[in-house]
Amino acid sequence: MQTAQWIGIKGHPITYTFIQNQGDKHSLCFMFPGRGYTNHHPLLYFATKILLQAQIDVIQVQYPYHQMAEFQSLDLEKQHEWLSQDMNGLVQTILDQHPYEEIIFLGKSLGTVPILHTHSKLNSYETAKYILLTPLIHLEPLYQQMLQMEQKTLCVIGDKDPVYDLTKMNAIRTKPNIQVLVIENGDHSLEIPTDIKQSILILKQIMNQIQLFIED
Repeated sequence: MQTAQWIGIKGHPITYTFIQNQGDKHSLCFMFPGRGYTNHHPLLYFATKILLQAQIDVIQVQYPYHQMAEFQSLDLEKQHEWLSQDMNGLVQTILDQHPYEEIIFLGKSLGTVPILHTHSKLNSYETAKYILLTPLIHLEPLYQQMLQMEQKTLCVIGDKDPVYDLTKMNAIRTKPNIQVLVIENGDHSLEIPTDIKQSILILKQIMNQIQLFIED
């Protein structure tokens, strides 16, 4: 495991952790967290364990943006453009230094923005796999990109998540390349706040689905 920094498009450092398995390097997952849902929260912590167990190396990104007044002053569209350009530059730099046969992108909430905004549109990632945890489908451009993308994708969302939309999810379900898991009563953290035991079972269900997805 090593932690390093990459300089973003506006000169700010972006920290990432590179977790590598022993042996041959075939697969790499880029993990983009949420705004407040970090790599140490349950979904991403255990997803990392699942990936490493499958001999998939992991890049965990830590955002600096919540501490940057310039970023916070921008409207949502410009924030997403900035974030996406940074993440694309980071990904390209790492892959130039460390070539891999298989690429996986895993995003949680805000972390699905660069995936849908940029990576899923690029020919260089047309064979990549995508894991979208609580994608921001309430934002029309991101929803439309989900309808257009053809890559193999796993989408997990709760039906009590403020970004959830039944009509949009029904449309996404029609895409043969997208596996959809809707968590009943799940919130934006894919938990049920009033039911700890059920939340743990949900976490297990999601991890099982991720494991099946990456092994397929």
